Parts: sequence; C-alpha cells; structure tokens
Amino acid sequence: MSGQILKFKDAYFYSYIKSLIKEYAINHDDRILKKYVDSDSLKIDEILSELDNEKYLSNNKLEIDIVKFVEDYLIKSKSYTNFKDNKVFILDNLLKNAKGYNEKGEIVDIKLNLKQKEIVIKQYNESFDEEVKHYIENNNDEFEEIFIANNNMQFEKLFPKTYEETFKDQAISRFRNDGVMEAIRYGLAFSDELKSAMSRKYVNNNKFKTLLVFNNNKNILGLTKENFIEETKEQEIEKTKEEKTIEKQKIKEKNQTSIFITLSGNEKETYKGIYLPISDENVIYIPKQLYKKNNDRIEILDNKRNVATISEYKIDNEEHKKTWIAKIGIDEFYHKYYKLYEIQKEKEVMAYAGN
Repeated sequence: MSGQILKFKDAYFYSYIKSLIKEYAINHDDRILKKYVDSDSLKIDEILSELDNEKYLSNNKLEIDIVKFVEDYLIKSKSYTNFKDNKVFILDNLLKNAKGYNEKGEIVDIKLNLKQKEIVIKQYNESFDEEVKHYIENNNDEFEEIFIANNNMQFEKLFPKTYEETFKDQAISRFRNDGVMEAIRYGLAFSDELKSAMSRKYVNNNKFKTLLVFNNNKNILGLTKENFIEETKEQEIEKTKEEKTIEKQKIKEKNQTSIFITLSGNEKETYKGIYLPISDENVIYIPKQLYKKNNDRIEILDNKRNVATISEYKIDNEEHKKTWIAKIGIDEFYHKYYKLYEIQKEKEVMAYAGN
C-alpha cells in the first residue's frame, strides 16, 4: 500500500475520531471539550498512537470505545488540562464583549489586546474565590459581557434604580476601597414576575443576567482612543430606530395604561369575554373588547373610551348561578389581585427598561 493511501486513511480515521469526541462533548454538555476539538488542539499523531491499544476497543474489538478513551485518557492528558485551565480561553466570550464609557459618556464596545486581557484575568482571579469562578465559567448565558469602569461614578451609574440598597452599598464599597472586580446581579433589581417583559440587556434564556465590572480606577489597562470602537452606520440606524420606538412608547403611555396577565390555565373564555378565578367563590369577568390574547398571556387595555367595564362576580357552583358584585377599575384590579397572577403594568415595565 502506498504512503499516500496510508496518509489518506490516517486523515479519515482522525476526522472520524474527532467527530465521535465532539458528539460525546455535545451529549455531556461539555463546551470546553467541544472547543478543544474545534480548535484542533488534539493532534493526529496523538490519536493514532493512543488508540493503538486494545483497552479502547469494544464489541469484539470491532468498535472504538470513545467514552473510555475520553474519560480514561483524553480529559486527563496534559494537553487538555492546560487548555482547560487557560482562563483567557474560558472567558473569551466575556473578553470579546467588553464595553465602557467613551469621552462623550456613551457606552461603546472596547477592543482589548492580549496584554490587557491578561490584566483583566489577573483581577478576575484575585477578586473571586474558586466556587464563584466555577459558577461564572459554567454559566456563559448569564455572564455575556464585561464592563470597564474607569472610576467609582461610572460604576455606580450601572446599577438599576431598583437594585437592593444593601447589596449595592456593599459592592460600591468593595469597588472603591478594595480595587476588586464586582458583579451587578440584575436579579437583585427586578422581581421574577417582570422577567418575561425585560429586555435582552437584563434577561437571557429566562435567567437574569449578571454584569461583571472590571475596576480600572487607576487605568491599569492603559486604555487609549484606539481601544474604543466607534458606532458603525448600521448601529447608528438601529439606535435611531430604538429611540423612535421609545418615543412612541412614551406617547402611548400618556394616552393609555395596559397590564399584562400570564394565564394559569384555569380561566374560562367565551365568545363575549374571559372569566379569571380569584377564589373558590369569586371570578373577574373581562369583556372581549377590553383585552387582547397572545398564547398564554392577555393584555388588558384601558384607553378611557371603552364603555365596557371589568366586573367581579360571586359564583354558586351548586345552583349554577353568578351574582354581580361590583365593577372594578384597572388599577384596583392590579392592586387587589397581582399576587394571584403574574401581572405587570406597561408603564412600570417601561420605567425599568429605562434604567
């Protein structure tokens, strides 16, 4: 057999084994192993030499036992452990998504060079214990970016107004006095009931995000104008669209108030309206013209021109009767029954989004 054919066979075998390892990584949700395979860190000579061993064969030596190979050899190999411990790699998504304030006080993207990334990693390692770092490194959907704060004032501006004061004060004190990296946890600013309406800035995969903030009080990064990435024309267009949308929302807010309700599944809807149970004996009736339904949510709209009103009824299940109790306004409904349903006011959602 010619040497060229042997090379082809080896390359084909190498590609096949890599695909098996990648499949193992996906099935075990091991993003580091997947990254290791994708980066071509596993060399062809290593695979050919290490797999030339009967202990990695199964099914009468007709198949490769890839699980045994990965667990007994690969994840214990020096090449893989060095790769796994490379913090620059583990936090590469964060480091690629660095942001900060430019000279105009605008939040823009920041491009860090390798030396600056190493300084960020050094502060990261000195600021958090191993348990916290393990959590950060395995929850990349919660930690998507890192913010470079050049002074205490910039750091304080990052907190939403509704952030829990005790935790905010503690974070500010550590940032100012200890010179450490800090974490702003948006779950400490907003309730779970608001999660479904929060913007991508605060929520990802139905989980409140956390913003890591690098402490650059003494400009240890040595940032220059070259680090700050100016907005592209496309970004400016998107920003203009967003500003117009916010303006439209403000105009809408002046004329009407909406509340959104996540349905429990126990409601009864007719062609005239919907009944929301609020106790074993009482229900709230909302006429069709007062709400819009979208999957498991309804939006109640009060534009102050509707003649129809929300009503509260007492239900007698034995007699199959309902007795009208009173009409109820949208604000009264919200304040009386917000604990029974996942409810939010449109104007409150807007206020949070603006922080």
